[in-house]
Amino acid sequence: MGAPIEEIQDDYLQTYINYYNVVDGVQQALTDEQKTAVKHIITNNLSIIFDADVTTADLADEAVEYLTEIGLTADEQDALHARLGGELEPEPEDVYVLGTALHEGDEVVIYSPKNGAAVVDEVVSGRFAETAVTVTDGKITNPDASIVWQVIANPSGSFSFKNKSGDEIVRTGEGYTAALSNDPWLDDANEKWALEPVSDGVFRMKSYDPTGLSSLYLRNTTASDSPVLAIQNTAEVTAEDYSFQFYIYDENAGGGEEPEPTAPYEIAETVEDGDQIIMVYTVGSKYYAMTDDNSTANMLNVVEVTFTDGVLDLVDDSAIFTLATGTASGSFLLKGADGLYVNRVSGTAVNMTSEASDWALTLGENASRITFATESSRCLFIRDNNPLQIRCYSTQNWTAANYSTATIYKVVSNG
Repeated sequence: MGAPIEEIQDDYLQTYINYYNVVDGVQQALTDEQKTAVKHIITNNLSIIFDADVTTADLADEAVEYLTEIGLTADEQDALHARLGGELEPEPEDVYVLGTALHEGDEVVIYSPKNGAAVVDEVVSGRFAETAVTVTDGKITNPDASIVWQVIANPSGSFSFKNKSGDEIVRTGEGYTAALSNDPWLDDANEKWALEPVSDGVFRMKSYDPTGLSSLYLRNTTASDSPVLAIQNTAEVTAEDYSFQFYIYDENAGGGEEPEPTAPYEIAETVEDGDQIIMVYTVGSKYYAMTDDNSTANMLNVVEVTFTDGVLDLVDDSAIFTLATGTASGSFLLKGADGLYVNRVSGTAVNMTSEASDWALTLGENASRITFATESSRCLFIRDNNPLQIRCYSTQNWTAANYSTATIYKVVSNG
C-alpha cells in the first residue's frame, strides 16, 4: 500500500481501541504509555515478518517481497491491494433494458406497466403468478431467475418464451387457461405468441394462429389478478390490461461483451426423439426444403430456402418436422407443424395423415436420405413434376437428376 510506519502504527492503535479497550460495555481511554506499547507491538511484528528495520525500510517493497515469498501471484497481490485500498470495482449487475423488438436467444422480463409487475414462471389454477418489480431509468436490475424468460424466434414471425427449466408459456387446449409445458407433441400454435405493437416498446401477446383468426390474448386485469388468457373483443383489445413490455438483458450494461449470435440450424450429425429437422435439397443453383403442405394429393410440396454466408436462413414452420421414435428399429416418425405425420400410403404416394410411417434417416452434408424403413429401396426425394414436389420413389429412380440425396439440418436454437 505504501503507507509510512507512523500511519500503520496509528491504524493499528485505533483498531486496538475499537475492539479491545472496552470494560463493562464502556470504552476506556488509553494512557500515553499504553499507546506507545501498542504501537511497539505492530512495529516489532512487521520487523519480524519483513526481516528489516521498518522505521527506515520501503514498506511497499517489503510487502511485495513478503507476499511473493508466501506464494501469492502478481494478480493475487493486485487484487489484495485493491481490496485493502477500497479500489475494487463493483460487481457487474444483470441489467435488463426496455426493448422495442425481440430476437432469438434474448433473455427477457415480461412486464405489465399497469401493475408494475412481471410474469413469474408459476401457474396456479390456469393463471400465471406475478411479482412487483422496480423499473428505474428504463431498466430492471438483477431480477430473480423466476421472472426471466428465453426468447425463441419462430420462423413464422411468432415467439415462444421458455423458463430456466425449459418449460414454455402455453395456452392449454381450446380454453382460456395458461400453463407451462415442454411437451414436444403439444400443438405448435399453443406455445407461440404473436406480438402486436401498441406503441413503442409496448405489445399485446396474442396466441399465434397461422389463419389469423385467434382472439386469445395474455391479459392482466387488476393489481390483484395474475395475467390470464382472455377472449378479445373490440373494447378489450385496446385496453392496457393487454399491454406488456419486454425488458431485455443487456450484457454490455453489466460490463460484459456482446455475445456472438448463433445460427438457428446446423447440419445434423446425430438425431434423437424430439429433435426438429429440415430436409434441404439442392436443385441446380437453388435450394428447396420439404414441407408438410399436402395440398396436392399423394405428394408434399417444397419451399425455396436461402443461405447467408453459408448459414441456412430462417425457414417457414411448414418445413420443420419433429422426430419421434418409430416402431421399426432405429426409425423415426416425422411430425409436421399441423400435428399430422408423413405417411407413405402406397407406391410413390405420400400424404400427411394421423397415421405415421417409419422412416430411416441417413445423415451427412449432401448425403442425407429419408428412406421408407420397411422397404429400404424407397426414399423421399424431389421429382420435377412442375412444380417440384416430394414423393417416395424406388431405387430405379435414384439418380442425381432426381435429387434423392439432400442435407438434413437440425434446429439448435429453440431446443
